[in-house]
Amino acid sequence: MLDLFRAVMPAYHQQSIEDIPGLAMLFFNDCMYISHHLLTLGFQYQAKLPSPLSKTATFVDLIPLFRQLGDHYYQLQMKKRREALLELVGEAGGLARTNEEERFAFVEKVIRQLTLGLTQLSKAWKVLFLFLSLSFVDNFFNSILDCDFF
Repeated sequence: MLDLFRAVMPAYHQQSIEDIPGLAMLFFNDCMYISHHLLTLGFQYQAKLPSPLSKTATFVDLIPLFRQLGDHYYQLQMKKRREALLELVGEAGGLARTNEEERFAFVEKVIRQLTLGLTQLSKAWKVLFLFLSLSFVDNFFNSILDCDFF
C-alpha cells in the first residue's frame, strides 16, 4: 500500500503537484506524516505478526524514501515560487532610484504585488509547519538582498 502511494501519487498527480502550491504542500505534508508513522508502525502491529516477523518487522527503511519524495516536491515548489517572485522584482528593474516620483510609484506597485503573492502563498500553505513557511520567506528575502537591485 505504501509503495503504491509512492508510485501512483507522483505519477498520476504530477502536473497538479508541480503547478498548484497548496497541493504540493499537502503532498509534502502527507509524505512527512507517513514518515512519522512508519517509525512506530512495525511495533504497533508486532503482536499480530507471525513469530519470525514479530521480532524483526519494521518500516524504518521506507522513511527516507518518503522524506526524499516529499522534499523533492517541496524544493521544486520553493524554487518555482522564488523565481516567480524574483521575476516581479526583476521587471521593476530593481528597487533603486525610488527618490523619483514615477519610479517610486512603480516600485511601490511591485512591492504590493510581492506582498499579495506572499499572502496568497501563506494561505495556500497553511498545512505547512510554521518553520518551513518562515524558511521560505527568509530565503526569498535573502535572494532579493543578494541581487544587484539596489
